[in-house]
Amino acid sequence: MICEFRRWMEFYGKTYSNFELVKGDFLSEEHRATINGSTVIFVNNFAFGPEVDLQLKERFHDLREGSKIVSSREFRPMNMQISERNLSGHLYMYAILFCD
Repeated sequence: MICEFRRWMEFYGKTYSNFELVKGDFLSEEHRATINGSTVIFVNNFAFGPEVDLQLKERFHDLREGSKIVSSREFRPMNMQISERNLSGHLYMYAILFCD
């Protein structure tokens, strides 16, 4: 995967800083410190159900301000509505950007 990343960055003429790819379970305690210290996280959550998505959002609550999460699909369900009642909840404090 590292070779593919470097190849695509070179192809698009992009630069990047030092990085580390870690394969494992996001919900495992062994990865908590690594996750909390990360600035960019990729989550392939395409096949995750709503329960796992909720656990991931809770885990990502402790990320440093300004950290980026890149996911293969949106975390919250399409029918989720933000209201005055839940607006201040930490699970809704994410800016969602869609890329084509």
